[in-house]
Amino acid sequence: MRRLWIVCLVLLIGLGVYCDEVRRERIESSEELSLVLAEATQRGKQRQPSNNNNQRQKQQQQQQRQRQQQDQQRKRQQQENQRRKQQEEQRRRQQQENQRRKQMEEQRRRQQQENQRRKQMEEQRRRQQQENQRRKQMEEQRRRQQQEQQRRKQMEEQRRSCLLYTSDAADDLLCVDLGGRRIIKKKK
Repeated sequence: MRRLWIVCLVLLIGLGVYCDEVRRERIESSEELSLVLAEATQRGKQRQPSNNNNQRQKQQQQQQRQRQQQDQQRKRQQQENQRRKQQEEQRRRQQQENQRRKQMEEQRRRQQQENQRRKQMEEQRRRQQQENQRRKQMEEQRRRQQQEQQRRKQMEEQRRSCLLYTSDAADDLLCVDLGGRRIIKKKK
């Protein structure tokens, strides 16, 4: 806060000095003009022009002084114009810099939004993959359950089949169990 006050004070002092200089220049130019006029009137009163040459010389001198003053005023105006142009250029550069910063911020914001959108898409893909895995697991479980049910049905059918003791059971390997008994399936 103190720095801000100090900067403001420095700016105000600089502005005051500049205004004082402008006032002094105006006063000096008006004083020079009044001095020239006063000198011319005093000389005119003291002397009577003897001939036209003296009058022409005085007029030429006055014209030269006026031209010099006009030249000085033009120079001051040119310097003021240059200063204003520099200030305008500086403002324009600042505006361009601000626009560039805004564009960069907008670009960063868009990139962040794009990154968030990508993350969301990745999250959705991951969830879909998890859902697909879960479905595959459920399908695998169903398949196993079906296989288990089929196995149970086969075992149930084997239990229902009738076993006979025969003497020639050893000859028929496909329809004989470990005990030498023939397996006969009942027809339904």
